[in-house]
Amino acid sequence: NVILPKTQIFDRIWGFDSDTTISVVEVYVSKVRKKLKGTAFGENLQTLRSVGYILKNV
Repeated sequence: NVILPKTQIFDRIWGFDSDTTISVVEVYVSKVRKKLKGTAFGENLQTLRSVGYILKNV
């Protein structure tokens, strides 16, 4: 299992100097979940409230 804080995801993808907000992470995680729905990985990406996300092992 891997815990991914929202801030870490944001900083690695958009960078420290980005003009966007951290809520963009939630938008893209939602898109990833839609693409994973119905696959073997569909339930592996879960939200940890006030922390970020956890990617569970298959």
